[in-house]
Amino acid sequence: MSKANRITTLKGGILDAGLSDILCTVSRLVRCHWLRVLDILEGRNRIKRKEIRDARRPFACRVFLLYDRAMRNGVNELKPVQKNDRLSVYVEDLTHDGAGVAKVDGYPLFIQGALPGEDVKVHVLKTLKSYGFAKLIEIEKESPFRVKAPCPVFDTCGGCQIQHLSYEGQLAFKGNMVRNAITRIGKLPDVPVHPVKGMDNPWRYRNKSQIPFGTDNGRVVAGFYESRSHNIADTDICLIQTMEADAIMSGLKQSLHEMGIEPYEEETHRGQLRHVVVRKGRATGEIMVTLVTKKKKFPQSERAVELIRSFVP
Repeated sequence: MSKANRITTLKGGILDAGLSDILCTVSRLVRCHWLRVLDILEGRNRIKRKEIRDARRPFACRVFLLYDRAMRNGVNELKPVQKNDRLSVYVEDLTHDGAGVAKVDGYPLFIQGALPGEDVKVHVLKTLKSYGFAKLIEIEKESPFRVKAPCPVFDTCGGCQIQHLSYEGQLAFKGNMVRNAITRIGKLPDVPVHPVKGMDNPWRYRNKSQIPFGTDNGRVVAGFYESRSHNIADTDICLIQTMEADAIMSGLKQSLHEMGIEPYEEETHRGQLRHVVVRKGRATGEIMVTLVTKKKKFPQSERAVELIRSFVP
């Protein structure tokens, strides 16, 4: 067969079916040869083992190694979605941290803010080998369990994840988590899981709060950290902590400058007050307040105690 005929044959696709095997074989030969060269250089003290990963490989060697790695890991198969795709999906479930789960041809997408039973439009943010993340753009069909979150900073605060789900829906979600753990992880399909018992009032139940303090453009802020960050979602109330903790948090925010106390700044390492911990005894009604400071010596400590007592008489 002439050279022209061989080129025509390749272009005609006759060898396409075996091209993958050919490239894999060549890539293994090139890789073995290159690693042998590196071993020789290492034996002659010309290169260190930790420098092998940084060694400049010939272009052909890099191409074949990458292709072979892709073939062995199975990533040559295209994902059903790609980054920056916009698509409509159906939400099937919730993760343990309250993110909606939708599947596109079996490929899971995690969508913060979406609820099971909803048809939503999303923007794909990131795709990994076996799952991806997407941003909720629009709710096309709303879940009957969706409610308006009562917390004013729910969208930014990282303390609560499913306030937009009704309390009945939250109980069902928690029961489903237990059921899945027993049947899927524990491999115990015959163990009965009874309905979750709820509270008469599912608010103000947390008897201990640790509240970070900081500044924002010179203004004292306090609240809880935003999701996956150390930025404080500033607020005066938290519906799951005690009302006494709310009073102490908002009172200190207004009084720190007056007392000459600066909140601690993580970036500059300046300031004194880092956190305020409030704990209430349900049986006794007693309240303990702990000021977590940068240094052991805390200025205006006696004045701070007087103010805290005035906030919670």
